[in-house]
Amino acid sequence: MNVERVGDGYRIERCPSGDGELVNGFLSHLKVRAFSPLTVRAYAFHVLSFLQFCDERGLELVGVTVRPVGRR
Repeated sequence: MNVERVGDGYRIERCPSGDGELVNGFLSHLKVRAFSPLTVRAYAFHVLSFLQFCDERGLELVGVTVRPVGRR
């Protein structure tokens, strides 16, 4: 997986399963909302890091859930 610049935006390439469509949709959404290109780039690298974390543990992004703050 890696972050690639595409035109005036950024994409994550070579994502496992359906994760790529999901995260690249998010990055496109940021671009449409007129976020700074450098902000979108930063988000792309943070998402890439999280995807690598999930990949190392055999998790798919669609299977990850959020635990509410303050609950254990």
